[in-house]
Amino acid sequence: MLCLPDSGFQPSVSEHNVELDVLVDWIEGSVAFIDEELSQTDVVDALCENSVYREQDFASERVADAWIELKRRGESVLNGAPFEIDGRRIRRRCAWNDNPAYSFCLLLSIQALYKGWARQFGSDFTEQGDLFEKLTAECLEWLGWMVHRTGWAPENNSMIKTVVEEVSAHVNEPARMDEIGRWISENGKEEGLDVVCSDPFNDGWGGCPVYLFQCASGGNWVNKLHTPDPKTWRQVISFTVDPQRGFAMPFALLEDEFRRRAGRVNGMFLDRFRLQSPSADGNVNWASKPLAKSIVQWMRPRVKKLPDDRN
Repeated sequence: MLCLPDSGFQPSVSEHNVELDVLVDWIEGSVAFIDEELSQTDVVDALCENSVYREQDFASERVADAWIELKRRGESVLNGAPFEIDGRRIRRRCAWNDNPAYSFCLLLSIQALYKGWARQFGSDFTEQGDLFEKLTAECLEWLGWMVHRTGWAPENNSMIKTVVEEVSAHVNEPARMDEIGRWISENGKEEGLDVVCSDPFNDGWGGCPVYLFQCASGGNWVNKLHTPDPKTWRQVISFTVDPQRGFAMPFALLEDEFRRRAGRVNGMFLDRFRLQSPSADGNVNWASKPLAKSIVQWMRPRVKKLPDDRN
């Protein structure tokens, strides 16, 4: 199994101080990258051996809650579930590199739980962010949207004027170039806008559904929920119909927190399992070959050094 995370696992004597979402991610990560299968007893034993719980019966209560959440997560993507629940056991369905989209999102989630492990790979998150934006764009394309990426990356360092022109062309709405300096810094990059998706009609006119997406792949995602600001973009592009905000992240939330965060976005909200929607028919290797190859190359050295409790 993976070693216990840096946070979220506080000693639990008379009340549960183990955060359920962290517990479930820990179990998911252990099955995806370390153990092909685990039982509830394996998880309870690990919690007790690491002094998180004193009583196995009490630990079993929390682990039973985790199994309920694991089952819900698996059912949310139908045949694309990365694991299967068989009674009190959870089993891996395929190797992590045969399911790159899910494995990438899971590893990004784990990265937020093991800060010491993550630090050894440096503090430049450009490649990570670029890969996640591409994954989000491909997911939206699979869902039937017309997609345009605007997010800054080494190969795409357009300044704001170019970004506005490109978005304007994508949504078939006129740009207000003379307003850019008033509302956005002309030296800016993309004003929090990473991906635009729309559902155009054949007439080529504007007035179609548009979502302006922020793609947040790091642990500071909560601080980005307010971006991009559709009001600002309405000042520099004459949208016939108001655009909505979209937000994509690789993390998985419990239902109450999901509702709170999605309500804050007030638009399309994609978490780890919604991003796996293209795999619902069982095709877990749905990402394009170039993207899948890049994801696996990025992940491989990190997976090899994951904190394993057997070492």
